[in-house]
Amino acid sequence: MKWIIRVGVVALILFGLNNVLHRVMRKYEMHKLDVVSAERIDKLPADQQRTAALAVYLSFFWGNTTLLPAMCKEQGVDLSSYSLAFKERYSDGHSQAREALTRLGHSEQALIAAVASTPEPRSAFTAMLKKIGNDVGKGDSVVEGCHALEHKQADMLDFMNFREIFPTVWQRTELR
Repeated sequence: MKWIIRVGVVALILFGLNNVLHRVMRKYEMHKLDVVSAERIDKLPADQQRTAALAVYLSFFWGNTTLLPAMCKEQGVDLSSYSLAFKERYSDGHSQAREALTRLGHSEQALIAAVASTPEPRSAFTAMLKKIGNDVGKGDSVVEGCHALEHKQADMLDFMNFREIFPTVWQRTELR
């Protein structure tokens, strides 16, 4: 009987360590995204850095409210409620970023048109959906990532917080 308890305790410890390792790796990946993005912004002339940071934020917002739901719709998964919830939760930051970009002489519509015309956002969201599918769903496919987003919407809305994923880039936006 003691060996059953020991095996159970060891299994719980291993499960806990795996969970902790998984969270640490996710935090590291997020930190790496922030660092790489900030380094790219820092290479720009000083007068373009804030505009670039605002563009990253607005592209991220567009990706979560428009591109991601469209990609999942192609897979037969309706994420319209995710899009609405994302807009509602992060609308203040979006409004501030849009207004700041406008004051700098740029338009959100032109920015999004330029971003949407490149393959990079779709590639990035495809990779993200596969990772979500692998981590939270039943496999590393876009459709599994979409299903995971659909079923764990509240958790994903918390996770997709730009200020937490990109704290350095957020600072460069000079928004509060």
